[in-house]
Amino acid sequence: RMETLGHEICAIDINPLNLQAFNQFGIPTVTGDAEAPEVLTSAGVHRAQIAIVCVPVDEVAQRATRAIRKMNRDIRIVVRCRYARNADEMRKAGADFVFSEEAYAAIELVRMVDE
Repeated sequence: RMETLGHEICAIDINPLNLQAFNQFGIPTVTGDAEAPEVLTSAGVHRAQIAIVCVPVDEVAQRATRAIRKMNRDIRIVVRCRYARNADEMRKAGADFVFSEEAYAAIELVRMVDE
């Protein structure tokens, strides 16, 4: 969907096995640590318009967000974090939008109970 809107896509993951599905769809990938400037440069973060950070550990997401923001002041950064208590720290690190798994799971559970 992002490509049809005119956005280039590049996926970064430290584990090359996680990138296989992206490769199968012809999406460029970079294997490495998303906190490392050389990995972010290879992925084109310096010229990107949007970055989506979706890693399982909030502290890693925060560091990656900080590194992306340092490299590109104008990029829009969307971050998924596990715990709602970490959302403010993600914003302080440079995230424009934060999606908290915990908060959205709670909202969905309440919605299901109300039906």
